[in-house]
Amino acid sequence: MDVSRRNELGDFLRKCRARRTPMDAGLPTGPRRKTPGLRREEVAELAGVGPTWYTWLEQGRPINVSLRTLNAIADALGLTRPEREHMFRLAGVTSSHLPGSDNRTDAEIPEVVRALITKIEPYPGCVYDPSYNVLLCNEAYAACFPELSSANSPDRNILRYLSQLNSTQSAAQENLIRAMIGRFRSNYSANIDNPSWHRLIEDVIVKNTQMKRYWEEQIVNDAADSVDSVSTAVGEITFTSASFATGTSPALNVLVGVPRTNRDRALLEELLRATPGPTALP
Repeated sequence: MDVSRRNELGDFLRKCRARRTPMDAGLPTGPRRKTPGLRREEVAELAGVGPTWYTWLEQGRPINVSLRTLNAIADALGLTRPEREHMFRLAGVTSSHLPGSDNRTDAEIPEVVRALITKIEPYPGCVYDPSYNVLLCNEAYAACFPELSSANSPDRNILRYLSQLNSTQSAAQENLIRAMIGRFRSNYSANIDNPSWHRLIEDVIVKNTQMKRYWEEQIVNDAADSVDSVSTAVGEITFTSASFATGTSPALNVLVGVPRTNRDRALLEELLRATPGPTALP
């Protein structure tokens, strides 16, 4: 495990320990506790490891750690499945059920996925990679996000696009942005050695106050369905969005948005009629 992974693992464990209360861990809550989270020695005891060894792990020291020990620590901290897998990847411990790293930024999009994105019209749809680069989109998506779809690579990135929203727009997208940063953090553990990921973190995430705050929280999660409102030329359209990995190429994700109400559907149809084509990414 190299220095960057050890440091990232230590910071992740500290943040998770701070969020885990004694009550959550089944420990008594004394009147003299200064912080709501667990102490290092409490995590060590729950995991069945020495307190000094666990302290060294949080400090990023070069020590050996096994899958069994990591599982015990994950249980002590009450980690979710995405958090547990994120910790395994940071520790460099491989397991058959963990998704691997895919550092490709030019993953080939299978024809069946291209056909799917076209066929779901008039619903907006796109294909993006683990770092949220938009690789393909249909006409409806391009109409809803003209600045994003018309940007040159590598600026055609969803996180970069969200980072450029004004304060009012960012506040409206708070839940979405936080969820995306959590998913990006989960993917990052498998791509920690990829220079393009570091550039995206430095150029976009840490320069945006909202994103930087979520990034430093060390929140890790899976992609989830969401409700997103998009400001367009014909008004605000609300979608229920779903994201899923493609079976033919796990490095690729498909995002589909479905208008929530008849009004949203009518606005989308009006937007498509008013938008000259073709504008979709090839």
